[in-house]
Amino acid sequence: YQLQGDVTSAAADFERAIELNIPVSWAEYNLRLLGADEEVTTTPETAVVPGVDEVMTAATSAYNSCQFAEAVEHYTEVIELDPNNSNAFYYRGRSYIALDQFEEAAADFDRLVELRPTFTYAYWERAVAYAELGDFEQANADAERASAAISDHVNNFITYGTIAALMGDEAEAGRQFAALMEAWGGERIELGSTAYGRPVDVNMVAGAVMEIHFEGNEGDVVTMTASSTEADPVIVLLGPDNQPLAGDDDSGNSIDSLISEFELPEDGTYTLLVSHAGGGSYGSIRVSLSAS
Repeated sequence: YQLQGDVTSAAADFERAIELNIPVSWAEYNLRLLGADEEVTTTPETAVVPGVDEVMTAATSAYNSCQFAEAVEHYTEVIELDPNNSNAFYYRGRSYIALDQFEEAAADFDRLVELRPTFTYAYWERAVAYAELGDFEQANADAERASAAISDHVNNFITYGTIAALMGDEAEAGRQFAALMEAWGGERIELGSTAYGRPVDVNMVAGAVMEIHFEGNEGDVVTMTASSTEADPVIVLLGPDNQPLAGDDDSGNSIDSLISEFELPEDGTYTLLVSHAGGGSYGSIRVSLSAS
């Protein structure tokens, strides 16, 4: 509703989300935007170009079903009909990121910045695309611009966490993604203990943080994954002292999370936190741990 410019319907849903506490920080931020500027409106060109609405409906359906290659095809058709359609560039860029096509994603977000230079989401997304391409100077510049515009948004944690993970700063990535989980303000759920080679299936809901414990020994080289075709998983590894050691969002296949070949620093009980980012907060997630 927000992206389509239907302020009344969007406001009603965000207000209800706040009442239900799922999740308050995200809903409050978007509710504030509704009285703002171009960030929540379609361009005049988008509203009048014949044929756009039908193709955009197909694109949105594919995107929401995580059929990202199909979504790219539909959004490309929208852009052919309407070269200034900022919504199509935004969601095609996000689809390219999910497909690990980061050069294409960066190009779409470059164009989005040209079309809507005050659209903060464009800078968060472009920061991730450029970080994946190894251009950390541009990525940090975009992240700083976005966080300066909206300092209390959860996307800041996602963006800085992703940049840190790609730069190899595992502890900082863990701190950022742990802060994201804290910001959701949802329920914290203990799922008990597991062991290497024994997967755990998680039923994710908005704002929730799942805790999975496992015993590890100093020198164990552990790979942790959280995979889903429905939700957008995020993971954080806590040491025996409950301090973040590593974290990840989207380093695995598509939007799966992956902490690869992490060497445990000591003997003890470790905790893997599992939550979600903005690409999907509901659905089944399979969590796996292996050691070498």
